[in-house]
Amino acid sequence: MTGNLFLRFGALCGLAAVSLTIYMQYQQDMKLSAVGNTTLMYGWISMMLAGLFYSSISTTSEYIETVGSRMSFSAGLHLIIALAGLIALIGGSAALALNLTYTGTIGGQTFTDFAWGEKVTFAGNVATGVAQLLFLLNVFRGTSR
Repeated sequence: MTGNLFLRFGALCGLAAVSLTIYMQYQQDMKLSAVGNTTLMYGWISMMLAGLFYSSISTTSEYIETVGSRMSFSAGLHLIIALAGLIALIGGSAALALNLTYTGTIGGQTFTDFAWGEKVTFAGNVATGVAQLLFLLNVFRGTSR
């Protein structure tokens, strides 16, 4: 089940990245190339590889008898963390590429935050790193027979 969700999200990310690339080529404006690259690398490639792994490992009877329920929970956690990280990376990269700022008021003082895209991107990188470590553990757990 989780493998199928990874494959579906990976396919959607692949379509989004290709569509963004076509749009940038049409507009002759490559500002969002970092967003497209992030979507391809973390969205399409990572999600598809994880989906293929989880789909292939979950079909073996030995897997179901030994680590089935623990791996399913761990794979679901991997999916949630990976999607959160991917969304943060895409949003932060877009904010950095488009030079978006945030203006707010705290205690009557107005401030402008130019680096919020960096903060969101950093959070996305941490989440993606945790997701990749979790995937590494799942690979070792699922292939140790």
